Amino acid sequence: MSEKSTSQFPESAEQARADRDLTRQELGETVEQLSHKADVPARVREQTGRSAEQLREKVPQPVAARAQQAAAVVRQYPLPVAGAAIGLSLLAVKGARRKRH
Repeated sequence: MSEKSTSQFPESAEQARADRDLTRQELGETVEQLSHKADVPARVREQTGRSAEQLREKVPQPVAARAQQAAAVVRQYPLPVAGAAIGLSLLAVKGARRKRH
């Protein structure tokens, strides 16, 4: 906000308008910053996007191509893939229980 103390009034209408406009601009910027800070889902999406981009840069091309193929299969056949994942999980749990006994 303005650096003027509250006891100083503008000397002219022009000065008052300029001060008002400056205050509006500063308040608008503050509201924008606060709304961005309060929009947690948007901030999570931004961070996720940055993290995903960094990961894509580090993954070798053959691995990235296989991951894209796997993702396409999951999108095309979600229920069979989910069923297979559940089946493998159950087998893993069963195998872990057998080793304990």
